[in-house]
This record gives sequence, structure tokens and C-alpha cells, in this order.
Amino acid sequence: MVVDSKTSNNSVHKVKSIRLKEFLNEEVDFLKIDIEGAELDVLEDIKEELVNVKLLFVEYHSGMNKQQELDKILKIMADAGFRYYIKEAWDYMEHPFVNYKEYDNNKINYDLQLNIFAYRRP
Repeated sequence: MVVDSKTSNNSVHKVKSIRLKEFLNEEVDFLKIDIEGAELDVLEDIKEELVNVKLLFVEYHSGMNKQQELDKILKIMADAGFRYYIKEAWDYMEHPFVNYKEYDNNKINYDLQLNIFAYRRP
């Protein structure tokens, strides 16, 4: 698969990608997913293989102009037998009930960024 990737100067580069699912057919000690908003797409693709993962870290990005998907991500994790712990990764809004009205969608890509630590109980 080839993916177009835009750089800061808006030029486009072709980048070859591979499917994560192909690497999860055996036990994995730790899997980190930090892919700038594509977390749900990948987790949906690998949900059956998550039984092979001991520890999982997902950095969740909520796009300003995109439906939030945290509930779907947490359901995939829970269905795979994980417990999770969530921490704020970035404080975008100090006062959410005030700040959400002030965001200029052209300057901010995300309105929420969370670190999700998933583990299995012994």
C-alpha cells in the first residue's frame, strides 16, 4: 500500500505502508499505537489479534472536525479483555465550557488528546 503524506510545506510524498495485523499472529509484549487520528481504523482491523498483545498503549487524537471515536476504541479494548487507564496527553482547553467556542479550526487539529494504557489483570 502507498500512502500520500503531506509535509509542512504541503508537498506530497509517497510512503509505503504495511499492515500491522500481519505481525500480531504471535505473542506481543507491548504494542504502541500513536498514529495521529487513525487509531480506530487500525484497532478495528486488528481487534481479533489483540488477544496476542499483553500491554497496549494508544494515544487517542480527537479531530476538531471529526466525530469523536473514544467510545469505540474503549469497546474494542474491553472486548479484547483489557482494562484501561486514561490520562490527559495534552491540555488543549484549560476551561472547556469557555474555550471550545474560541477555537479556530484552521490552527488546531485536535480538541482532545489522551494516553490510554491497556493491560490484562494477572
